[in-house]
Amino acid sequence: MAGCLGDTNDNGNGNGNGGMDDEQLTVGINSEPTTLDAHESTRIPERLTLSAIHEPLFYLNPDAEPVSHLVSDYEINEDATEFVFQLEENVTFHNGESLDAEIVEWNFDRIFDIGINAGDLEPITSFDVTGEHELTIETEAPFPLLLQELAEFSNFHGMVSREAVEEAGDDFGREVIVGTGPYEFVEWEAADRIRLERYDDYDWGPDFATQQQSSVEEIEIRIIPEASTLTNELMVGDVDAAYELSLGQSDEVESNDGTDVERNQGTWTFLPINVDREPTDEVEVRRAISHAIDREPLLQVGLNGEGELLYGYVPPFWGGGLSESENQELAYQYDPDRARELLEEAGWTNDEEGEVRSRDGEDLELDLLSFPLGLLENMAEAIQSMLADVGIATDYRAPEASTFYTDLENDEHHIATSGGSFTPFASSVLSRYYHGSERVSEGGRNYSNYDNPEVNDLIGDLQTDPDPDARDEAAMEAQRTLHEDAVAVNLNLLNRNYGYDTRLTGIDTWTENPLWWGQYHLHWREVEF
Repeated sequence: MAGCLGDTNDNGNGNGNGGMDDEQLTVGINSEPTTLDAHESTRIPERLTLSAIHEPLFYLNPDAEPVSHLVSDYEINEDATEFVFQLEENVTFHNGESLDAEIVEWNFDRIFDIGINAGDLEPITSFDVTGEHELTIETEAPFPLLLQELAEFSNFHGMVSREAVEEAGDDFGREVIVGTGPYEFVEWEAADRIRLERYDDYDWGPDFATQQQSSVEEIEIRIIPEASTLTNELMVGDVDAAYELSLGQSDEVESNDGTDVERNQGTWTFLPINVDREPTDEVEVRRAISHAIDREPLLQVGLNGEGELLYGYVPPFWGGGLSESENQELAYQYDPDRARELLEEAGWTNDEEGEVRSRDGEDLELDLLSFPLGLLENMAEAIQSMLADVGIATDYRAPEASTFYTDLENDEHHIATSGGSFTPFASSVLSRYYHGSERVSEGGRNYSNYDNPEVNDLIGDLQTDPDPDARDEAAMEAQRTLHEDAVAVNLNLLNRNYGYDTRLTGIDTWTENPLWWGQYHLHWREVEF
């Protein structure tokens, strides 16, 4: 069916003109949002859509610094336990409701009541309206990362209209979505498209954007889950741009007359090792696993070469990450002979190379899980072969997504292919994936079930020390310990590819921002005809 899409009118540059319209920007996405209630959202399709409708109190500027947006001014006390925000005046929601301190307090109360996006704000103990446009926030401990947290996950902490929520009830987030952003919601046709219209009263865009409001009058977000269909609709001109373009089809889009691709490494893949289950509770076994895995072919079989090798727990170009040279020095490089030596030293032996090792009559067999995503499944199958080469057998499974997470929570894995999404800060990676309070067996995202008091304390310092230099040193020391303990095998930084019609303008301006992939709100402001 997708192949039939090539028979269209030609506009002179290889594309049909079904998507290109002076008044409408049509963007394809590969997954439908679950909800468009900002406070219940967790996924990228929601972030992308909501970034045009809702706005946070703070944004990240191109230097990854939180800068005020719906806040005109703010004060923070010396130990970062009290924050006083002066809100911008004359900001209105799309239904005409004014933004004031009571509405902002109500939004934060709602975020905490729903709970899904409250975890990053847990140190907060109170919100107090101390003036019509003044809100005072107090925390139980120093919380110097508050502004960063509000800006980093801006779409999930965006302001929604109280009047709209109360009037719409259960329909809010599906039939009714009201924010303060540059576009207002029109309709959501299930499994098909979402339509937005420009909010013409909007004039409070961020200073670091080249324009506060886009010249595009309408946005249509097309939901096209099938990768080849999305690619074809871009190349024939039925959509103007495509987020999350298939890695395997990006070269085709790039070589097509009239379309091009921008690449950003906003996601990483890694292999968490369960330290809470025999035999991967033994550091020698974990180090052997690390030495047995060759990252280079995984880049090809899993990512079609669309990415780079990753040796660190935090990419080196993110805030608080170790340097690339130190990561390579500390990481366990591919060395199958050393893997065999470590296993021998730990008592796991075999008679010939490739034979499954055993100790005290027990075979060395691990449960290998993969999230049901093609690139991760391909990696898992290659990893299975690499481990077999050093005498480690694996029981490999790629269950459907809900079962995958249930198996992780039930401790039914030794290793698992997984990935992390965009975040430019070491604090976010370390606290979510390696703090003892986030163990997956307890419902968190620490898939290694790693619980090291020393690392927990360092992550605590990283989150609470008012001195930014001290926070960076805590982050780097935590990473050094993670390397020593061989908690995970970090595999690749993979590309996230954005395909577009070359007649669009503003692409260069948007992608000059080092954080461009996650700055969806800038896409809607900068990209136009």
